[in-house]
Amino acid sequence: MAAAVVKEASGGSFFIALSIILWVSAFGSSIVDNVPFAATMAPILKHMGENFGFPLLPLVWSTALGTDIGGNGTPIGASANVVAVATYERMTDKKIGWGYYCKACYPAMMVVVGVCNLLLYFFYI
Repeated sequence: MAAAVVKEASGGSFFIALSIILWVSAFGSSIVDNVPFAATMAPILKHMGENFGFPLLPLVWSTALGTDIGGNGTPIGASANVVAVATYERMTDKKIGWGYYCKACYPAMMVVVGVCNLLLYFFYI
């Protein structure tokens, strides 16, 4: 079903579908850990490849880049973020709030995902 939603939203355009996968993976992975998110995406990508004729490799790269980079957007998006925030707070006795973290990291995450979107276009379209 999710694969059909992506195909419908993209109007059948492979690049738009690739972009949707990339950005949904990034935003989703900023909230959910990247490993379970990527594992959840695997059958969706397989379905898109088998039923819509989309090449699998770019879809996998789109998911990998989105889930990996998206995890940097929030303090819980990646295990390393949780450890880094906790270590900083323990060593300095200062708190890093969600708002502060996201203001610093979310825009940077979006810029990097945008660059990845361009690279996916140049490599696969």
